[in-house]
Amino acid sequence: MDDIYYLPLRDALTELLQSGNRYTEFALIAALRERGFDLPLSPALALFQTHFALFHTLYRLSDEMLNQHQAHLSIHTLCIEYQSLTHQQNAISQTDKLREYYLDWETHFHTQQADVEALLSTAFSQFFRHEKPAMAIEEALSTLKLPIEQPQSSARPEYLKQYRRLIQQAHPDKGGDAEHFHQLQQAWKTLEHHLFEH
Repeated sequence: MDDIYYLPLRDALTELLQSGNRYTEFALIAALRERGFDLPLSPALALFQTHFALFHTLYRLSDEMLNQHQAHLSIHTLCIEYQSLTHQQNAISQTDKLREYYLDWETHFHTQQADVEALLSTAFSQFFRHEKPAMAIEEALSTLKLPIEQPQSSARPEYLKQYRRLIQQAHPDKGGDAEHFHQLQQAWKTLEHHLFEH
């Protein structure tokens, strides 16, 4: 990524993350879009390019921070935040493969629509097993009127209680809307599959 694109994105990310807030990828993209950055979310190729550009910049920024002995970035679609250097070794050992992948800008430049579809349907999707459902999880949480910040698999009982409350209210036999009832069911299935499944 050329500095003309990298530096403004890096500076905006630095400002956002230095606030001490934790961001999901979706929330961080939304915050950047509010600041005027062109980060499309569709079609699939554009979404991949947005995701890749963001993570490329985050890994470069994290390297810069480490080189300056400032801090370390924890980078995951569901939680992006500053961390103290005490977590540095563990974090790097866990993200070496992803770091190498995202820092190769040629991947962004050469990836086409067919490549994106292949990535999501082949064994290489191991790189995206956490990244791929991020947007779906955000949408499901929103449908179920649950907080989207830091969704936790350990919160399943709380989430299930909310789902049961909403599904009873929306049940067609009780005068509820059938379409909304179906949306709630789909939202719960999404959480069951992507957030609670291990």
